[in-house]
Amino acid sequence: MATKGNRHELVRDEIMNWMMERKPATLRLSSEIGWRPPDADTYVEPDLLICPRSFKGPTVPPAEVLLAIEIGHSSLRFDSTTKAKLYATLGVREYWVVDAQTLTTRVHREPSADGYATVMKVPPSETLVPPLAAPLAVRLADPDLG
Repeated sequence: MATKGNRHELVRDEIMNWMMERKPATLRLSSEIGWRPPDADTYVEPDLLICPRSFKGPTVPPAEVLLAIEIGHSSLRFDSTTKAKLYATLGVREYWVVDAQTLTTRVHREPSADGYATVMKVPPSETLVPPLAAPLAVRLADPDLG
């Protein structure tokens, strides 16, 4: 996989800080955690992983992941295809792929073994609302995201 660039790091950091400031105490937000879902022969490092606070570390069950986010720059195609299929197969209920250059986000919902049934492209001017973690709603065009 290609190395991450400055733009990738900036976008991830801005989204992470935005969400940390708004995150209720009931949620856990992990950044670039080495995630090893139980009962799966899988290891991935999502840029951001949100789950209930009661789950700790890298073994959060996929059904308990409220939102997984990847910031795609050099990895945009891989994140939108291979990783999307993997997360869907695992049963991650919501997966976002943020284009680091345009801030357009592909929102993936309704996972199955065949992939995500719903994939929407959301421009940065629209608010992204994760239904399972609504307090973390974010509009990527917001000037506070810098």
